[in-house]
Amino acid sequence: MYLKDLSEMSDDKRPFGKISYMALNSKKDLLAIYSEAESRGRIIVMKSNYTKEFNRLDTRLLEAKALDWCGNDAPVLTYPDKVVVVGPQNFEIIEMKTKTSGIKCMNELDGLRIVSSEKTYFLERVQSVLIKTFKIASISPSAKLLNAIKSVDLNIPRADEIIRELGKDLIQGIEDLLEAATLEH
Repeated sequence: MYLKDLSEMSDDKRPFGKISYMALNSKKDLLAIYSEAESRGRIIVMKSNYTKEFNRLDTRLLEAKALDWCGNDAPVLTYPDKVVVVGPQNFEIIEMKTKTSGIKCMNELDGLRIVSSEKTYFLERVQSVLIKTFKIASISPSAKLLNAIKSVDLNIPRADEIIRELGKDLIQGIEDLLEAATLEH
């Protein structure tokens, strides 16, 4: 058996500080660590075997109550009145107004269940191919191709024109639509 000192381990040799929480994602291949080192509220994401550090972000948010994962993608810090979703370069604070203090988060394969005293919420990540295809006024190849398909369904003769406009981007549009169609719910 080999013991590794996590307080000193890092690619750039900066210490973690005192570790408050650790959490594995659903696939068990990523480890998130929350540390209040130097009053920075630091989140560190690394491989679960400690071989590579992917992200180190100082949120400056202290006194977290828990650390969980939203699916396999994003670590989440829980506070009595808010949830903080940590991404690769920044973090997003989701304020939760509740009559009584306290939020409980439970990670799931495809998202995060957030339970407060009044409601239950489900937070899930929307894949980028879905955003670029279905975003209002999107001009991506997949959005244009979807518009052509709708034109055919509604007997609007514009479908040919849309497909000709796509030109070389037609293949990318088809691939993106196939990817969007096969995404798991």
